[in-house]
Amino acid sequence: MALAQYKYMDIIHRCFRCGYCKFPQDWADVDNCPAYARHRLESYSNGGRLWLIRAWVTGEIQWSPHLADIVYSCVACKNCEEKCPLSFSDKIITLSPHSFNAIKNKYPQQGADVAVYHYTQILADLIRQGRLRAPRLDGACITFHDPCFLGRWNNEYKAPRKVLKAVAGARFVEMERSGKSALCCGGGAGNYYTDLLGASPDSPARIRVRQARETGADILAVACPNCLTMLEDAVKVEGLESEIAVRDISELFGTSAR
Repeated sequence: MALAQYKYMDIIHRCFRCGYCKFPQDWADVDNCPAYARHRLESYSNGGRLWLIRAWVTGEIQWSPHLADIVYSCVACKNCEEKCPLSFSDKIITLSPHSFNAIKNKYPQQGADVAVYHYTQILADLIRQGRLRAPRLDGACITFHDPCFLGRWNNEYKAPRKVLKAVAGARFVEMERSGKSALCCGGGAGNYYTDLLGASPDSPARIRVRQARETGADILAVACPNCLTMLEDAVKVEGLESEIAVRDISELFGTSAR
């Protein structure tokens, strides 16, 4: 995808020559970006990340685990937005269905007026427009776990499936409990941290990976960071690591976007 297709390309080009995003409100030091404060490398500042993302979009660098570590080191603290002399945040794309739900349904109650999308909605639209090539996974069998905050809370079931069904050479299968009947991974409402439902063969995450394996799938696709962690851990505890892999949809598409 060419950078010229991005509405804010000129602003972004100026952004990574600024550096204001690293300062606190009183300009006392240059360490108010948590990722930059930890690594002290410009790549980990907001401007540096945008520089790298620009290089990825234009094809100058390839997607890699190290680039992912840098991009996702952002903790979404909003310091960069407070210090940025430019304002161009009228659309928000979220990785997390929990964030998607909060921004879409809670923020407007506090006066926010912003369009918010879950990333699978964007991927589905890009595929439809022919601007994104789906990966090829010959012989793979994929099933999908519906995140509660994307599905039941916001009635978005189609976008992730459109994306997965576009994967060339792969077969898509549904679990018996899917869509509105999908079993929660057990990581919602704080249980991701407290794990009050864990430590048992009957924990939701362990039940869910067994249900996924019963389909014959070798990839359990997810679209939520919480679900990813819960189900990855469950696969290990169940001893299914050689039989089924848990992958976020973004991971499947990471090497195909240009």
